[in-house]
Amino acid sequence: MNGYIPDCTNIGTTFVNSIANMLTTAAIDVKLDLGPKVNALKKEHFIGEFHQLWDSGKERAEIEIGSVRYGQPIEILIQLDPTKADIDASTIDDMTLRYESHGDKFATIMSSKVTTVEPAEHLSTLFRFKAMDLMTRMERNYRDHWDELKTELETFIKDWKAKGLTDASSEGLLRNLEN
Repeated sequence: MNGYIPDCTNIGTTFVNSIANMLTTAAIDVKLDLGPKVNALKKEHFIGEFHQLWDSGKERAEIEIGSVRYGQPIEILIQLDPTKADIDASTIDDMTLRYESHGDKFATIMSSKVTTVEPAEHLSTLFRFKAMDLMTRMERNYRDHWDELKTELETFIKDWKAKGLTDASSEGLLRNLEN
């Protein structure tokens, strides 16, 4: 870890921030390895701004999460395609979570039965991912495509309002998008 100290008045601030960062970090170099079973059934995934690596030889995707703080939630939504296999009978047993904590390296193989989730159960999470994706594209392309993006934003707001999201964070995000 490096800290830049422009003058002597920032020595304390830099030191305190560095110590606070070290004490609140639960794990570093966190990676989620999605094995061939997940990739074979995957229709679409929403990983936010996490970087994804693809190993075509092993048909594995690895999502680089980075550092995770104590109590920090990480949301990754993977939508499976029911036409690709009998998902209700499928068991996903080839996902691996790798991380480093306090100098030791760990790997956990995760195994679980695939369950069907009603759309309402993940709708607010999906909304946040799609809203962030739209805002990121707007930030990158507003100079060249403002009219198209404005129309897309208006359509996005109208479509998501129609879904009737009632949780506080979704309602707040919709209000902010309207303004």
